Amino acid sequence: MTIISYKEKKYDFSWASIGLFLFLCPLIAIILYYFFDLFWVFTHIPFIYPNIMLLSLLTQSPVTFYQFTSMYIIDMPGPCAVGFISDCAGIYVYVVYIAICVLTPHNKVISENDRIWKRKGYSLIIPSLIFFIENTLRITITVFMYYHGVPFNPLHDNLSYISIFFAIFVFFIISYYLLPEFALFVLWILKSIKMKLIMSYSKIRNRPIDIPQVVEIKNSFLNSVWIIILITIALTFSIVLI
Repeated sequence: MTIISYKEKKYDFSWASIGLFLFLCPLIAIILYYFFDLFWVFTHIPFIYPNIMLLSLLTQSPVTFYQFTSMYIIDMPGPCAVGFISDCAGIYVYVVYIAICVLTPHNKVISENDRIWKRKGYSLIIPSLIFFIENTLRITITVFMYYHGVPFNPLHDNLSYISIFFAIFVFFIISYYLLPEFALFVLWILKSIKMKLIMSYSKIRNRPIDIPQVVEIKNSFLNSVWIIILITIALTFSIVLI
């Protein structure tokens, strides 16, 4: 059994909960994404309305939207219209937030597992609200600049890249303080594998090795793991979605 210590708290995880996370997290994210995309007529409304209001204020003219095949069309004054799909709403970010926050393994040390669901709730709601505001501004800026003659690409792609990394960064900041279990269970896996290898080596060499009961995790090491995890997620988003 491997126990890690971080900020004077002990953490231990089960392989079963980690296995469920690794299997269900992408599965649930994909299912939720296609659910939102299937009912786009309803799910896109909360995301498109703020943009319509902001664009109307910026242009000082009525901006409307209407359904067209499988998307909404933002109809600007004059001969200018832009399609609005699920990726514009940033649905992929919200479903990943949901999957991670719900399925992050719990600490087996019950005495240290305080307010886990409350912390998970805050880790989901706060980044989602911040990303909602940022993404609304991104769409508004993109459409408004396109309306004034700026080429749609690479403007759209560049702002989308920035938006993705912003979403990951916000989640990193919030969950770093509210849900450290997300990164700590990855460190627990690495430490557990390392311990298994050390024990196997000691048996082969017939040399007893003193293995510490609790492994202390330094802030710098945790930050390095966090950065690797978040960059991997951001690059995956960039490759798959853009």
